Amino acid sequence: MRVTPTLRFARALRDDTEPRSAYTATIWWLFAFVGLANWFFVFCLFVQVPVLIAVKGGHEAGGLPEGIRLSSFLNVFQQLGNGVALVMMFSLRASAIPTFGTLLLLAAVAASATMAALLPCANNLSVDADGCDNGFIVRNVWGHRRSVGIWAAAFVSGVIGSSGNLIVVPYMSRFRSGYTSAYFAGTGLSGIFASALAAAQVWSASDSEPNFGPDTFCAVVSASCSASLVAWLAIVKMDYDFNAAEAALCS
Repeated sequence: MRVTPTLRFARALRDDTEPRSAYTATIWWLFAFVGLANWFFVFCLFVQVPVLIAVKGGHEAGGLPEGIRLSSFLNVFQQLGNGVALVMMFSLRASAIPTFGTLLLLAAVAASATMAALLPCANNLSVDADGCDNGFIVRNVWGHRRSVGIWAAAFVSGVIGSSGNLIVVPYMSRFRSGYTSAYFAGTGLSGIFASALAAAQVWSASDSEPNFGPDTFCAVVSASCSASLVAWLAIVKMDYDFNAAEAALCS
C-alpha cells in the first residue's frame, strides 16, 4: 500500500510505533484546539458577569435583573448541564461519540454566536437597565424579570464542558497517550485565553466604558470554537482513514 500523507497522519494518530514527526506535532495541536473549546464558553460567561451587572463605584448602576446574584444563577444552571452529561455518559455508544463530539462543538459555536448576536444590548446597561428586555436575554417569568437567555447559555456550557471530560476523553484512549495530554493542555489554555481577553477588554478603559462589549467577547469565543470544530473533524477523519486502511489490509 502506498503511504500517502493522509495515511501518515492516520498512523501518527493511532500507531504508537510511529516515530514523532511533523505529523504527530500537528495532531498534538489539533487536540489542544479541541480542548480549548471544552470550558472556554463557561469561563467567558463568568468573566463577563461584572459587565452584565454594570457595577460602578461599588453600587449597581443598571444591568441584568439578578444583579450581583447572577454568578450564583449561572452556577446553578451550569451544574444542571453537568447532570445531563452524567446521564448521557452511561447511555451513549462508543461508535456515536464522533458524531456527539461534533454536535457538542456545533452547540458551542451556535451558543456563543447567538450570544454575540443578542448581547449588543448589554453594551449600555449602565445607562439603559432595560436594554436587554427583548424576550431572548431578559423576559418576565412569573411576574419577575429574569435573564433566561444567560441561564440557557450557562446550561449549554455545562453540557459541553462536562461531556468533554466524561464522554470525549475516554474515547481518546484509542489514540496515542500524548494526545490526551494535549487535550488537557488546551483546556488549561482556555482559562488563560479567557483571562487575556478579559484583560484586553478593560485595559486602559474607563470604569464605565470597556474597550469592547460582551457581544464582541462572545464573537471571539465563537470563532475559537469554530477552529476547535475544524480540529475535531480533522481528527475524526484521520481516525476513519486509519480504520479504512486496517480494513483494506485485512481484506
